[in-house]
Amino acid sequence: LSTDGFFTTSVQWWRLALGGFLVGFGTRLSKGCTSGHGISGLASLSTTSLYAVITFLGVGILTAMIVQALGVIP
Repeated sequence: LSTDGFFTTSVQWWRLALGGFLVGFGTRLSKGCTSGHGISGLASLSTTSLYAVITFLGVGILTAMIVQALGVIP
């Protein structure tokens, strides 16, 4: 939080835009958001939501490991 009350980041604008696009694409592809599948879907015992959550977590962990191995920083 900066002195003028706005949030700031050192991440380049194109990385933020790419991340936003990928989140939107993934939400559309999986027919729902991660919290929707993780909370509502799993609570209703939906197997589709279970597979979606496993996929979300797996891809997230794999991405974090690749980013760390490459030494990428904001």
